[in-house]
Amino acid sequence: MNHWTTIAMLERETTVIIQQLTERAIGSAQSLALKDAIAADLPKSIKLYLQCEVMLWLQKDLRNESHFSNIPSNVPVVQHLTKLYTRTLAPEYIFTREAFMITLENAVHFVENYLCRPQWTLVQFVFEKSERATLAEVQTRCEYLSDYLYYSSLVQSFMRQKGMQEIGRGDFRTLLARIDDQVVQRHNPKELALLTRPVFEYLLLRSEIAGKAIPLKPLVVFFDDKKMSAVKDYIESICRIRNLESLTIDQLAGIIEDLYSGAGPKGAPTKELPSQSDIRSDVSHGRQERPTVPEAAAETKIVEIQQELDPVAPQIVETPTPRSEEPIQSVTSSSTDRRNIALSLTFSGMTSKAIASTLPLPDLRNAIDSDQRERFITTIFQKDNAYYDVVIETLNSMTTWRDASLYLQTFYQTSGVDPFVQDVVEFTDLIQHRYSS
Repeated sequence: MNHWTTIAMLERETTVIIQQLTERAIGSAQSLALKDAIAADLPKSIKLYLQCEVMLWLQKDLRNESHFSNIPSNVPVVQHLTKLYTRTLAPEYIFTREAFMITLENAVHFVENYLCRPQWTLVQFVFEKSERATLAEVQTRCEYLSDYLYYSSLVQSFMRQKGMQEIGRGDFRTLLARIDDQVVQRHNPKELALLTRPVFEYLLLRSEIAGKAIPLKPLVVFFDDKKMSAVKDYIESICRIRNLESLTIDQLAGIIEDLYSGAGPKGAPTKELPSQSDIRSDVSHGRQERPTVPEAAAETKIVEIQQELDPVAPQIVETPTPRSEEPIQSVTSSSTDRRNIALSLTFSGMTSKAIASTLPLPDLRNAIDSDQRERFITTIFQKDNAYYDVVIETLNSMTTWRDASLYLQTFYQTSGVDPFVQDVVEFTDLIQHRYSS
């Protein structure tokens, strides 16, 4: 993978981050297993990059083998098993020190760019080798992403909904801009500031960021990437007035709230402030200012955005009721509960505790009737009976809902399955019921 150029003004921070991550992961050792890197105190985005790179190397090696080349790689069951195989083997991969340092440096540069300017980075990343990308290529690239997952979910959902097997660079860039447009509309000033939390956590290399400041530059780049020039200019002007070169996330929220309120901070010259009508004009011309929205569940906004991307497209799912913070331990027949399971798989990850049982778990082959089986094979498994049997057999071997849910999450992502489609929700419901019952 090409070396990513670091954002200007962050070279010193980048050098420090590489040094700290090197010490945390490999130290002075001459080799390192991927599983040890994953167990080390590294940002999740770095761990995911390392894992995806190793999987990519293993998949390329498999395809280059003479006997493996006789297996059609475009068959769904082959694609699924190849990813499952390489994902299982990847943790045992051993880096030489030189290979690890090169991969770590690339990971740091990629993650920095993606967190600070996600639109630009995604376009460069997906279309690194061609002006067009297939849906499968988009899915593979999106596996590298651990933050701002609404991009991945919405782009793939939109392409599947429109029956698009590939997309051009220009259309992809426009789609990302439309997604961010909707994201901006649905967030109040405080929430807009909180969108930058991954930037803070990464540059600080810690999850506790209260009262901790980061350089101004990446925050300015973040809002510039979203085409929010007025917000960017206002932040820069206020920091210039206050002689600030760094901000905490609370300071950032306060500045944005001042801008949206139209009042401005005390002591700020009026000429420094952009007009209220300019705040979003560079995002969508002619749109009326949306009132501040209350804080809501992230998945509710995701579904709303999904519907806004194409108002004439069929509605995928009703807007779900915000999910409580309590882990999902059981499932009822209500559509809201079924939606929540699919949502948790897609956007939040499963937070429920593993449910251990001393009783034998039901066999999924018996729990799924013949009509359901045929329907699932058609709508979820691309009419591939062998593909279905492999997945069911794998799920049957799993003793906890946590393991099954993580497997389903991987399966849905690698297969390009939309977890909001009715049949997929029903399938997820049946799997979850195996453990809750």
